[in-house]
Amino acid sequence: MISRSYTGKISVIIPCYNQGKFLADAVRSVEMQTYHTYEIIVVDDGSTDQYTIDCIDALAAAGRVILLRDSNEGLSVARNRGFTRSIGDFVQFLDSDDLLHPQKFEKQIDHFYKISDLDVSIVDFQLTDATMTHFYKSSGTDIVLFNDTLRDFLFRWERSLCIPIHCALFRRQIWGDQSPFLVDFQAKEDWLMWIDLARKGVKIGTIPENLAYYRQHGSNMCLDTVAMAGHYVTAAFRIAQELDPQLRREFIAHVSGHLGDAYFDKQKRDLVAQFESGQNYGIRWFLFKIAGRIRRMFKRVAFFPSWFFCV
Repeated sequence: MISRSYTGKISVIIPCYNQGKFLADAVRSVEMQTYHTYEIIVVDDGSTDQYTIDCIDALAAAGRVILLRDSNEGLSVARNRGFTRSIGDFVQFLDSDDLLHPQKFEKQIDHFYKISDLDVSIVDFQLTDATMTHFYKSSGTDIVLFNDTLRDFLFRWERSLCIPIHCALFRRQIWGDQSPFLVDFQAKEDWLMWIDLARKGVKIGTIPENLAYYRQHGSNMCLDTVAMAGHYVTAAFRIAQELDPQLRREFIAHVSGHLGDAYFDKQKRDLVAQFESGQNYGIRWFLFKIAGRIRRMFKRVAFFPSWFFCV
């Protein structure tokens, strides 16, 4: 153990929707921590799978977790509800299919102790498969390479910067009376949260050790490329509205290029050329063109809100 007098309770918030086959591993990774001052809150987001329901009930009956149960309202609502119920000085969000290294809490609490004005401590991570047989690192995603500025979160997100939510340990007071996550987004809620924190100027520090594990399996949300592209555009639209004009124009150009690179590589040159040709027409014109292009390419627009097509 690291010698220190610094303490603080950690609230671990685990939303779960039909992920009972992974949930016990996530809970166990918390129980194996070398830092023992924590509470575990599982938010059942309206699971319909009986195995998941039985697993959650068993964990709660054994006193291993605090159970909150609600209708299916989505990840952000579930996280926010757990946050509202929690009483810890620090907050750890953990998706039900992900895992923590046994020393994560200890090293991050020590991080806060050494840097008294630190607001968020972030560790690096490894990827693993569904059975946790192989552990590996995706190239070019080292967390220690970024400078925790707004520009980093605007222009490097999903490129060289990727921060799974469970890599972070948050000081609770950074949100005050607000909820951490916007509830009107089906995905990219983490990106929006990081943008909000960067705009507030919170102090972020990193620990260059792989102390979190992101499990990849067939039901990960991020595997549906077309849907995630739509969510990316919708989130980008929200972000762009709050930027000053010069930064907004730069961000719009970045969004068009990133869509081509990350989501629609075959159509990249045509997509980027079309967006850049309308650079002086403003954010709504650009994003309308993005939405229209995706509609023509994929004939699938269910993931766009209706207002997105209004110009």
